[in-house]
Amino acid sequence: RFWRWDNAGDAAAVALNFAPKRRNVDLHLPFGGRWLDVVSGTQHTLKQGAHAFTLEPFSGLLLVPARTS
Repeated sequence: RFWRWDNAGDAAAVALNFAPKRRNVDLHLPFGGRWLDVVSGTQHTLKQGAHAFTLEPFSGLLLVPARTS
């Protein structure tokens, strides 16, 4: 699990599960707001800090700030 950002403030938080069983992971987000899981298409409203997620076997989570249209 890790998160990356650039000088423009764009960020991504990633967790991957390569195991054949479920895994619980904590992801630390650099700021709060609406985040989009690019893998599932699900949006989450999350606060800055640590958040617990359960990853299914051989799955991943890729969170990016949700864009407003």
